[in-house]
Amino acid sequence: MFKTVNALVKSFGEDIRNWWHTAWVLHVEGFHEARLGSDHVVSTYKHIEAHMTSSPP
Repeated sequence: MFKTVNALVKSFGEDIRNWWHTAWVLHVEGFHEARLGSDHVVSTYKHIEAHMTSSPP
C-alpha cells in the first residue's frame, strides 16, 4: 500500500498521501484497534468523504 501511495503522489500530488494517511489512521485506529472516539471518527470520515466526492485533480 505504501508503495502504491508513493506512485499515486507522483501522478496526483502530495494531497493524495495526506488523504490516504487520514483514511489509514481511521481504519486502523478506529476499526481494528477501536481507540478512536465516535466524535473523532465522524469528523475524520467527513474530511475523507469531502475529498472523495470532489472532482479529481
